[in-house]
Amino acid sequence: MGRFNFTKFLLKVAEKLNFFVSKIDKRLAEIDFTLILLGVFALFLSFPPLSLPIVGFIALMPLMVSAGRGRPFFKFFVAGFALFAANLYFINYLQIEARYKIAIFFGYVALSAYLAIYYAVFGWLFSKSDHRSWGDWLLFPSLWVAMEWLRSVSDTGFPWLPMWATQLGDLPIAKLASIIGPFGVSWLVVFMNYWAYKVVKLRSKRLGVSWLIVVALLHLVGFGLMDHESWNDGNVRTVRVAVLQPNVLPRALYDPKEWGETVKAFDSLIDSVRERDVDIVILSESAFPGFYRLSKRTQNYVRKMARRIGAPVLFGSADFSDQSREIYNAVFVVDTNGELIGRYYKVQLVPFSEHLPFEERIDFLKRIDLGQSDYRPGHSLEPIDIGKAKLGVLICFESIFPRIARKEVQNGAELLVNVTNDGWFGKTLGPMVHFELARFRAIETGRFLVRSAKTGISAVVDPNGRIVRSIGLFKYGFFVEDVPVLEGDTLYLRIGDVAAWLSLAIVALFALVALFNYAFRILLRRRTAPR
Repeated sequence: MGRFNFTKFLLKVAEKLNFFVSKIDKRLAEIDFTLILLGVFALFLSFPPLSLPIVGFIALMPLMVSAGRGRPFFKFFVAGFALFAANLYFINYLQIEARYKIAIFFGYVALSAYLAIYYAVFGWLFSKSDHRSWGDWLLFPSLWVAMEWLRSVSDTGFPWLPMWATQLGDLPIAKLASIIGPFGVSWLVVFMNYWAYKVVKLRSKRLGVSWLIVVALLHLVGFGLMDHESWNDGNVRTVRVAVLQPNVLPRALYDPKEWGETVKAFDSLIDSVRERDVDIVILSESAFPGFYRLSKRTQNYVRKMARRIGAPVLFGSADFSDQSREIYNAVFVVDTNGELIGRYYKVQLVPFSEHLPFEERIDFLKRIDLGQSDYRPGHSLEPIDIGKAKLGVLICFESIFPRIARKEVQNGAELLVNVTNDGWFGKTLGPMVHFELARFRAIETGRFLVRSAKTGISAVVDPNGRIVRSIGLFKYGFFVEDVPVLEGDTLYLRIGDVAAWLSLAIVALFALVALFNYAFRILLRRRTAPR
């Protein structure tokens, strides 16, 4: 019988252990990949255009579970990047000169990565907690909302796919925005996700049942807030609007045929609405190519259109400053005499598309050409008064910013009008998501929203977020609708984005406490260290 080789035995044991550990590591990696994939899939289902009810309340939960298993920054970044890359791919369809296509692609990747960083930072901070404190229930929804607010401000603001948008398929929950605002809805959604995470982590049936009860109660509250069409009682004044959708594609370069195609498309639509006794005709952003005030033929055509229909015409066009060479993305209202009775300049420009952020303050940026337009932002959010109603105008991208619609209604707007030209992006998710996000402005402000898009989606949305009339994407057509003109304030109009400000304050408070504790531990360590 040979002598027992203890060293060889240990090596064999180590080899076996290493085999099992590698198997476990591989299995854990598979679990992590499944959790990330599940999280991305759930987020995609919860956001527009699918907007599946309830899914938004659990979509972040798989990612929260995976955060405790290591590499949280990477996992949340991958999930965020996958979500935004899938949703923003429409940017690559932008009708633009071929020499700028590569810049557009890199911009699309950079934008997806930039937005994913917010997810990654949240995931990293989420992993730093042991989640035993009740304060975490307050902190993490507030952290999410604070970052959501940060990406909606300044020249670089791009609040695409905010968490409140997950509730567009669940209108009773979305209706809560009329009370707590969109950021309040986002806070609520993340809070419910954290609750679901605690249910899974603690495997608590009691927490699970209470989660279901709270979801049911939130729906009851939201349903109670919904205005059950009180505007149809005959005592509310209305304005009869005609929305024309010519379905003419925009051109990347100047094309003299575009003007003729546009006029031809409008001519037959005019004949359809001229006997309908409308109060205003609403056309899209960039309804006519070029500068309205520099084009006699466009001026003559708009005047004839207004006379034939017998109502003022609201439409988008480029404009310029009489005192300088600055140009603006504008909306005009022209009456039946051809007189200009209202004008609005777009305040929130699309970064890197309509202008370069901060170029007004940093001179050398003015010399950079990425194929962007050279618009300047407007400064007034005063409504346009057409006699029958005061119109709060939102041009394209502005419709995804709650604060703009809120300010216009505070200034007296009785009806919101969103004009856009989404034909640049083809039959992609972009125009669909853009329309869905605009619906929230009606809910928050308690006003009807009339939307006119050159290639769709044109619609009327009521204050409950329901679509009253619509024309689909890349459809040719029109509708005439008696739209109620509403007054009064929702609570959100009065208190504004308090949810965002409170979230920022809560995050700041937790950060100060953490900093104080860190400094105190260092000081204590120094005092107790042996000398």
